[in-house]
This record gives sequence, C-alpha cells and structure tokens, in this order.
Amino acid sequence: MTAPREPEVFTKGFRLKTSILSIGLYAMGIALVAVGVAIGEAIRDRRGDTTGFLVMGGGVVVGTLVLALARFGLGVHWDRALRRRLAAALQRRFGLNPDDGRAYFVGWVQAATPPGRIAAFDDVGFLAVTPEKLVYMGDSVGFELYRHQVRQIVPAGVGSAGGLTTTAPRALVYWLDPAGQECVFAVQRREARHAQEERSLNQELVEVLQQWHQFGAVPPVESALGREPDVYTRAYRAKANLLGHAVLFGAFFAPPLLALLVAKDAPERDPPAWLLVVLLGLVGLCIAGPVTAMQITLPLLHQSLRRRLALALTARLGRNPDDGRAYFVGYSPGGGIPKGGLEADRDVGFLSLTAEELCYVGDAAQFALPRQQVQVVEVARSKPLSDQGPRVMVTYHDQTYGPSAFVLERREGRTRRAERKRTLELADTLRQWHQYGTVPPPEGGPPGGSAVAAVPEVPHDRDA
Repeated sequence: MTAPREPEVFTKGFRLKTSILSIGLYAMGIALVAVGVAIGEAIRDRRGDTTGFLVMGGGVVVGTLVLALARFGLGVHWDRALRRRLAAALQRRFGLNPDDGRAYFVGWVQAATPPGRIAAFDDVGFLAVTPEKLVYMGDSVGFELYRHQVRQIVPAGVGSAGGLTTTAPRALVYWLDPAGQECVFAVQRREARHAQEERSLNQELVEVLQQWHQFGAVPPVESALGREPDVYTRAYRAKANLLGHAVLFGAFFAPPLLALLVAKDAPERDPPAWLLVVLLGLVGLCIAGPVTAMQITLPLLHQSLRRRLALALTARLGRNPDDGRAYFVGYSPGGGIPKGGLEADRDVGFLSLTAEELCYVGDAAQFALPRQQVQVVEVARSKPLSDQGPRVMVTYHDQTYGPSAFVLERREGRTRRAERKRTLELADTLRQWHQYGTVPPPEGGPPGGSAVAAVPEVPHDRDA
C-alpha cells in the first residue's frame, strides 16, 4: 500500500461542502413537515377538518420529498460528478484512465464500519479485480493486494433504525501485511441511483469479491448483459416503479379521503342506511384497494412490455421470438432475489428449451446454456410482505468463471398471483428438463417444438 498523498478531488473542502448541504436539506425537510402540520392544524380550526388534513398531508409529502432528495438525489449527483473529476485527475497523474468499464467506483476506508455518507470515507477511487490481485487507484491511496494475502471477505452488518435500513452493505477485506499482522479495510460501491439499487450493487460486490478470493474468478463488471437495451432501459424501470408506487399510494389514500368527504356532509343523527354502506365500502377499499391495485398494475405493464420487446427483437433478429413456444421472463445474473423496486430484474426476454440447451433471447443479453453445465435448479423465495415474488435460480458451472447462477421470473398472467404461480411451474419444468431433457410446451403454446431453432448461438459468459 502506497503512502497516503494529498487528495486532489476528494478534499476536506469537498467533504465539508457536501455535509453542510446535506444537513441543510435535512433541516429543510423536517421544517416543511412541521410547518405543514402547524398550518393544517390552524386551518382545521377555521375551515374544517378536511381542508386541514389536506394541508397537513401536502406538507408531509413535500417534506418527505426534500428528505429523499437530501438522502439520495444529491448523493447520486455528487457521486457522478466526483467520479468524472477523479477519473480525469488520475489520468493526468498516471497517464491512464482507471474508469475504463472494468473497475468499480467505490468509497474506501481503513476500518470495519464505514458510514453510509460518502463524505465520511477516507478516500474514493476505482477498484479493479484481476485473477491474482485487487488493484485500487484512489485520490489519496493506491495499492495492489494479492489473493494469497487475503484471509477472508465478508459483508458488514447493515445498520437499522426503527426497522429501516440506514446504510448499504459493504465488503470487509481482512488481509495479512508482510509482517504477518492482520489488517482490514472496507469498500462500498458508489454507483447507485436510489437506496434499493445501492444495497443490490453492494451485495453483488461482496459476492464478486468472495468468488474472486475462493476461485480467482473475475466476472465482468457491468458488461454481463452484453449490450445496451432498447426497451427495458433504466428509464423504463424508473417510470414503472414510479407508476406502481403512485397507484399504490392513490389506492391507499383515496378511499379514506372520500370517506371523510362523505361523512362531512352526513347528518349528525340517524344517517341513512345507504350512507353507512358507502362508508363501510370505502373503509373496505382502504384494505382491498392497494392489494388489488398491485395485483393488476404490474401484469398490465408486463403485457405491454412483452409486445414492445417482441417488436424490437423481430426488427433486430429478423424473426419473432414470441411465437407461442417461449416463456416471457425477467432475468437477473447472480443468485437470490434481485432488489431495486417493483421492476428489479436486470433484463427481460424469451426463454426456450431444447433437449440439450436452455436458450434466452433478451433485450440486453442472449445466450445458450448446455444442459450438462447446469448443476441445480431451485426456487429462491422472497421475504414475507416483499414486493418481489419467487424466482427460479439456475446454478451452473462456467468453464471460465467457475460456479455461477442466474434467476428467472415468469411475467405471464393477469395478476401478480398468477405470475408467481407460473414462476413455480417454470421451476418444475426446468427441473424435469435438467434431469431428463424433456421439453414440455409453455402453457397455451402449441405442443412440441421450440422457439430456439433459428436463434443464432452467442458466446456464453458468466452472468448471461
């Protein structure tokens, strides 16, 4: 490890500025919530409960948005600007660009528990993984750490307050210096746009470093999906997540507001029976509305996405992969349930089977996986009350990267419950295919045959 040098980008001035702005936005958000509640309470005394509650709700919503901006919006902006400035500074200093698509942009600290705020790290830089060593190029620190020096790599505990996650996971690297003394540092990826993506990216980093330590495997950083998507883009996922949460928010708050407005004009004594029925119905919608909305909204989006993707792939490949003999699925490299909101999968596409191969044609990835490379097909269960359903996890042996896995979710059904049921059916289908090479047709598809006959075989990589 090189001796620390004076930072050029991640300076004390930069850290102080980001801390002051963050604290200021936090204070503004809390003040807006307090002012909204106070004004709403004053309006209630003059104009009635309905108007007062609406003003209170508006203050809470605006204050919450400002708090979210303080927590994630500015952090994302600063991370991106810092990454560009640091890459340019390191290129001037060393004559090469460390941000070449094969390195992770991370916060680094020589301790076991770095805080979640980027300004609290000791340094920021680029972490590259080679078969035999880790290479870190930072603003004030740089080092090469060989694999035989590493004792273990473990995820750090995630802090919580009131059941809410406050920091993302980070990778703790325990290693031995030349004198045989144990040292430790922690790294955390700074490439996320929101909290769930931050947790997901750092869980991936922990898994990547653990596989590197055990097997010397060096998976691609962000090139696992092969190409930029045309349909299932980050912008689409962000809009779908926003729409889903807006529908859930509306379904949860609209019934009680309607009930409040109806009850406001109701007679104080002996209300008519129909009014009681309406009020009870609105109260019932408070419970059933959000559940029903989420059961229906995402499948409708999935149907539209399927049509758009089929058209895009037909134009790209010269044939339609959605010919009734393929499953429409969400795909994510790595094991476990993906995280990142309602639309958490890394890609979507069409999955087909032959007696000897599993073939996937997606918006960003295409691959053919031979049956003899598959080791296990199992179901990955989500946590109770999670917005994610179960996934089919396929574990296989890659000749280059060793043990690897990906997960699938069927996106065919009129409700989320139906989609989850069909995902479990897909798990049974893939188990039968893995054991016996049988190829049953998808539900509703023509018997026999497969949609992969004309799909060109593409090189197979770890995450594809």
